[in-house]
Amino acid sequence: MNRLNALLETLSRIRPNATIWCGAAPADAGHEALFERLSYRPSGREVRELSREDATAWLSLLAAHSLNHGIGRAEAIALLNDVEFGFEELSEGARFFSVGIWQVSRRGRKWDPLRAGEPWKGRTHMVDFSGPYVDGEGVGGAILGLDHKLAFVFGVVEDD
Repeated sequence: MNRLNALLETLSRIRPNATIWCGAAPADAGHEALFERLSYRPSGREVRELSREDATAWLSLLAAHSLNHGIGRAEAIALLNDVEFGFEELSEGARFFSVGIWQVSRRGRKWDPLRAGEPWKGRTHMVDFSGPYVDGEGVGGAILGLDHKLAFVFGVVEDD
């Protein structure tokens, strides 16, 4: 839990208003119990399961990139190795979930879900976030992860 805790502490220094939690995985091994750690309750359609690789990219973006404005991609790219290192504490069978979706487009044409192995770091690619509106607070997003022993939550709500 030391690597994952250290990662979440680092990310919370970048996003001081972030909700972070790391601890024992829920006994039923369901990710729904982790939503209680957020300040809002996302609907089922706002949650998607991610691969470990995509979760690495999406958590880096969530920590450093604005949810409302197109700034912070370079900072997110710089975090990729740190997030990958923190995720090593989770078993190979760990599951990852996102509240909201990161999308990428080349020159603003077609928008697709961002995939870690596809180009998204280049200057011709635009990155955008779409997530639930949290009443009175702004747009919310989160990454949740768990394996049979350990779980974490990193959530952000950003003003409009």
